[in-house]
Amino acid sequence: MYSTERLLPLMPKGSSVLYVGSTLSEKAVAGAYSYIVSKHAQLGMMRATCQDLMGREIHTALICPGFTDTSMLRQHVGYDEGILSSLGEMNSFGRLVAPGEIADLILWAHHHPVINGSVMHGNLGQVEH
Repeated sequence: MYSTERLLPLMPKGSSVLYVGSTLSEKAVAGAYSYIVSKHAQLGMMRATCQDLMGREIHTALICPGFTDTSMLRQHVGYDEGILSSLGEMNSFGRLVAPGEIADLILWAHHHPVINGSVMHGNLGQVEH
């Protein structure tokens, strides 16, 4: 939050403070304690930032990608294409989210202040377990 506090005085009306969380920003699974805690913290930071910016015409949102085809995910699963395919099958489109889709969502969120304080899921309709 320190860097956000330093940047806010420099931000003009129409700016946005966008956080990139995860599907795990709002739920939990076994074996990922530190990751889940950090993603839940981002949700609280976004909500607090939204309240702190009231009247400034700067909006906030938390973008929560699902399983996205990134080098971090590929490394995490040991570059196992079978596991990557299984993860992709955990949504209604049967594939991993493309990084460009998340980039487009972030850009869209920046240009639409109506979503101020929102959590936006970019997960292709992920199956809930």
